[in-house]
Amino acid sequence: GLFGVGKNEFVGAVETQRLIMNFIPLNDNCRPLDSDISTLPGVSGLSPFVLGEGEVALISSEDIKCFFYLFALPPNWFPFLGFNKLIPAELVPEEWRGKPCVLHARVLPMGFRNSVGIAQHVHRQVIRHSLLEAQPPVAGEGEMRKDRPATCSRESYRIYLDNFDVIRKLDTATAEQVEGQPGLLSLIAR
Repeated sequence: GLFGVGKNEFVGAVETQRLIMNFIPLNDNCRPLDSDISTLPGVSGLSPFVLGEGEVALISSEDIKCFFYLFALPPNWFPFLGFNKLIPAELVPEEWRGKPCVLHARVLPMGFRNSVGIAQHVHRQVIRHSLLEAQPPVAGEGEMRKDRPATCSRESYRIYLDNFDVIRKLDTATAEQVEGQPGLLSLIAR
């Protein structure tokens, strides 16, 4: 399935839509990848998060718009990501006229069992490389994830698909001064 869903956003009188590519049928033909599924933060991720006396937690969140559409898939995947509808002959490019043609996904489709693991892996790699290029470099000990013990870092982060959350432990006076401003990890990630 390939269809649009309204976002209640308009350009003039025309409503913009989010493109939905539903590839659930492909799942029967693919093995699930382990990928980075185990690193997704769980609901209980903040359970061991302890604040000392006089401390508060500031949480900031970055939501990457259209995340699943930002990263191109390898061309050898394209034959497996076609939609089940022929393109009308008048829309087929000249070099392919006379041949049956279909549209295909070039980015991570929704409903595909491996899209979540791949997206999580890509986002974690982008963040990891960004943090290592910072001066001084930031290691990954502050990452909150369900497959590792809780972090003791005063500035921690969690990556959940297209979201990047930073949690900072601060005293109340500092928190009042920096509230509403992105922290170092957020700036590095941007």
